[in-house]
Amino acid sequence: MNRTTSLNLKCLVAWIGRQDLEGATVEPPTGPIVDFLRVYRDVESLLLSDWAEAERIAYVKHVEGIVIGRMEVRPVRLGDPTDYLGVYRYADSVLSEVAKRFHLDEIAVHTSPGTGTMAAVWVLLAKTKYEGVRLFKSWIDKKSGAARVAELHIPFSLSLEMLPQIAARRAELLQADGQPQLPSTNAFDAIVRRSAAMERLIRDAHKAAFFPNPTLILGESGTGKELLARAVHAASPRSKGPWSAINCAAIPRELLDSELFGHVRGAFTGAVGERHGKFEACNGGTLFLDEIGDLPPETQVRLLRVLQEGEIQRVGESKTRKVDVRIIAATNRDLVVEMRRGVFRDDLFYRLAVLVFRMPPLRERREDILPLADHFLSRLNERARDIPTAERKTLSASARRFAEEYEWPGNVRELENTIARAFALVPGDTLTGGDLRAHVIPTGRSRGHQKELSILKNFSLNKELEAIERGLIEQAMREAGGVKERAAKLLGLASRQALSHRIRKLGLSI
Repeated sequence: MNRTTSLNLKCLVAWIGRQDLEGATVEPPTGPIVDFLRVYRDVESLLLSDWAEAERIAYVKHVEGIVIGRMEVRPVRLGDPTDYLGVYRYADSVLSEVAKRFHLDEIAVHTSPGTGTMAAVWVLLAKTKYEGVRLFKSWIDKKSGAARVAELHIPFSLSLEMLPQIAARRAELLQADGQPQLPSTNAFDAIVRRSAAMERLIRDAHKAAFFPNPTLILGESGTGKELLARAVHAASPRSKGPWSAINCAAIPRELLDSELFGHVRGAFTGAVGERHGKFEACNGGTLFLDEIGDLPPETQVRLLRVLQEGEIQRVGESKTRKVDVRIIAATNRDLVVEMRRGVFRDDLFYRLAVLVFRMPPLRERREDILPLADHFLSRLNERARDIPTAERKTLSASARRFAEEYEWPGNVRELENTIARAFALVPGDTLTGGDLRAHVIPTGRSRGHQKELSILKNFSLNKELEAIERGLIEQAMREAGGVKERAAKLLGLASRQALSHRIRKLGLSI
């Protein structure tokens, strides 16, 4: 039953099911996927698998002698193979990928392997978003014992009749605890996610967007705090108002007040004219204060007045000005610890922490790693069209496995930068696990099974400790405004002289 020529199929997409794993162990190997590839021998295949790594490897080993076309088995993480949302996102992602390389009528989707949920999702996608993709099923003929493959023909009217019901049911499921349904928005679409943790976060952030209260976003560096802040602004009633972001740690402290609150002419050396600050510029909109934990004490007092009274005072000016600005702040520091140390004002913390969100690190949302990696690679491939020397690339199974298993201490930012480095420097059309590993920048901050990165060739414990001590002293001096006595107290040292001795020992120019 070879209809390859008439159908012109070039790519097979399918989930690996239990029948495939069990059928691959007999001689000759069988199973829905293998049976299909015996008929359509030149087709390349992209298979999704949520089975254990050992089972995936064994499957490939058993069938590689039969399959002629290129085969990739892509590991995915499904908490539940009957979870419609999880299955839908993986299926949608893989069809979106192959649709960029093949015409839709050159793509075959095998509906037999996997759960009923998986088959239903394939049908929905093929009859709506990817209309033109061909659906297939296979079975064993009871009389002859031979494998049979047939194309499924589903009337489009069936989809038209069912989709309104499906959409209504989805809306009902997403409406939590009978509460009024939130207005639809695409403000959060830029946040690539698949994990339940991120879905909960986005749902809560969507609700919070409609309140003007100060919002505090916590999370490690690189988790996407500013992206969430922008989405909250875009989903809020202030979305048409101004938006501005400022990194509190990136601006010299002597200029920070002027940047935030503005100044009048002659307020300080170089103030040759009047200037509006960020608060005035954002009147009626949202101001994002990144690295709020680095705000110097005197600026904390000024910010507290804005939160309490809704007014600002320009540097060098006695009168106050009313402003209507929503403040969203973010930090990677533990502000509770900073309050105990006396570095961050507790009254400011409680004014800011009205609506609080924690961006989980990638190690707590591993289901998002591969969608993020695909997103970044797709964007790079798009940009590569304008670069004559650039080649379009895909991620191999080993690259996807490395991405899922690595700890990514720098989180989403590190994942994106690693893929970008490998994309630019690795020749060929495929990135492997070794390519990604080679372009990770070791920081000594990794966790779990990645601890080997901190014990490298020529590693020196003394040098590492000196680097930590140097960083703490520099930070203490910044927070103490350059006053050594205050810095010594922050560091728990007995005296100013003890700090001076350590500064000389480390060769710091402070």
